[in-house]
Amino acid sequence: MENLDALLGTDEILSRVTEFELTRGGRNGQLIISVHEVLNGPNKNKFYAVPNDLIHFANEQYTGRGGSVEDALKDCLAKIKGIATGEIIDSPEIEKGP
Repeated sequence: MENLDALLGTDEILSRVTEFELTRGGRNGQLIISVHEVLNGPNKNKFYAVPNDLIHFANEQYTGRGGSVEDALKDCLAKIKGIATGEIIDSPEIEKGP
C-alpha cells in the first residue's frame, strides 16, 4: 500500500495486524500475540508484537520488535518465555504466579 499518509491525519497510525494464539498449560491460560506492521508515518515498515488477552495489553518490556512479522514474533516469544501470564499482562484478574 502506497500513499497512505495523504489519506490519514497526522496523528493517525494505520497498521496491519497478524494474530497468533499461544496456549499455555495450567492456570496460565492463553495469550494472543498481535503483530502490527506499521503502514504509514515515521515508523512505516516496522513490526511490533504485543502480547494481550483481548482485553489487556502486556507491559511494554514484553513487546517484541523486528524487521518482519517473524522477527517481531520471535523477539516477543523470547521475552515472555518462562514468564507467568499474570506478570506479562498487568491485570488484577490474572493470577501472578507460575
